[in-house]
Order: sequence, then structure tokens, then C-alpha cells
Amino acid sequence: DSGEMVAVSGILSSAAQTYTGSISASSSLAVGNICLMRIIVQETTNAADILACGVYGKGETQDYRIRVVNPTNDVSISEIVAPSSIDCGNDAQYLTVKIKNNGSIDQSNIPLTATVVTGSTTVASLSFTYPGPITALSSLNYTFQTPFATTGNTLYTITAATNLSNDQFPANNTLITTFNSAAKPAVVSAIGNICGTMNV
Repeated sequence: DSGEMVAVSGILSSAAQTYTGSISASSSLAVGNICLMRIIVQETTNAADILACGVYGKGETQDYRIRVVNPTNDVSISEIVAPSSIDCGNDAQYLTVKIKNNGSIDQSNIPLTATVVTGSTTVASLSFTYPGPITALSSLNYTFQTPFATTGNTLYTITAATNLSNDQFPANNTLITTFNSAAKPAVVSAIGNICGTMNV
């Protein structure tokens, strides 16, 4: 089918040559699924002659069953936990993110970055290396320890990211979200009256 071709070599001049290519897995693949991979070697001078279900004079077709598994190294930001739109403007607001280890091994020393922006103004630039470990297929919350000021009834954009050097799926490293800080409630005033002369 159209779009199923994932790698094509150039013309190999001898049988002793080795072709090495990279295959980008579709984001629609689900862990645990089994799919079919077909490899075709055909004697030709034109790579366009090779068809998945074609006929050729000399060559070979091999089919392999591929099971989709979790990558070994894959860490992401899965959620901005705080602040949220229910939070009022705050002179000392803290940013909390949820770090998720999607990989099959424990991870340590995970670089984290975050920026908080309103309009064209950068309110905060945060960074930290989380020591871990975060066990495989688990998540936890981390709060950056540098506070920043927010103003009520103001729209903010938060960009948070993990930057693991050997991450095998960098497409999920960054999470961008917006929140509109709530306005502080009006000051409440009250008046107390003492009626009569009895002590309370």
C-alpha cells in the first residue's frame, strides 16, 4: 500500500556489500502489536522496479513478524501538574511537572528544562537534573525549586521538556500548555457589633 515503504537502498555493486538503513516507527504503533516486515532483494539497476508484491527474474523475498516493544530509553513530560487555571496570581508560584519513564529500564540523571512566558515576556527559565532513579514504566512529580511571580487574570504558556541524551523517541520529550491565572478575590471586610452589656 502507499506509504508502507520505509527504506530503499541504492544500487549495490556486489553481493559483498551491506546495506544499513534506519526505520522510523509510526506513532500509531501500539506496544504488543505484531506486524509484518517484508524485505526484497532484486537484481535490477532501477530501485523503482522493486514492488512489494511484484514479479522479478532474480532475487528473494523474506517476511518477518515484528513485535512492537517499549523502547529502552524514553522519558517524557506527561503533565503540567501546577500551576493551573484555578490558581490565583502568586508572587511565589512553583512549577510542578510529571516525569514519565516510558522505557523498559530505570532512568537516572534526567535533564529537565522549563520556560514560562506571557506574551513576549519570559517570566521564568528553569532547569534541573533529576537524580532519579525513575523505575521503568512509572512516573513521578517534580517541583522546580525556583519560584516565579504570576499576575491574576493573565494567560501564560509553559514549555517543559526532558533532555535525555540517549532518548529513543524524542518526539514526546516536550509538553506545551497554557493556563489563565485566576484573579485574586476581592478583599472581604466585616464589621462587628457588641449588643447589650453582657460579657461573652
